[in-house]
Amino acid sequence: MPKRIGPKRPRQVFLAEWREEVGLTQEQLAQRVGKTAMTVSRWERGETQMNKGTMDAVADAIKGGMEGEDLYYHPKRPSPNMLLRNQPEEIVDAAIKMIMGLRRA
Repeated sequence: MPKRIGPKRPRQVFLAEWREEVGLTQEQLAQRVGKTAMTVSRWERGETQMNKGTMDAVADAIKGGMEGEDLYYHPKRPSPNMLLRNQPEEIVDAAIKMIMGLRRA
């Protein structure tokens, strides 16, 4: 039987950091997503995992327009996708050209 390909453990989710960044308590976040504060605590400690739908709902509850994938990045180091989301096409194109230029360097 071939070895399993992929990560051996789930990626880190920066839920607590995002929640604290916007000034929410576990209880407040739990109320926004219809869960208990204990559930939020378990997510933050990595004891239980969120499915994609839950991650999307939690991200939007933290900050409107935020997507679940953004929780995999620390608030001080957001993903390029998050930085470029909802930007005009010319800004996205300029950012892509800049990144491509850096890759060649």
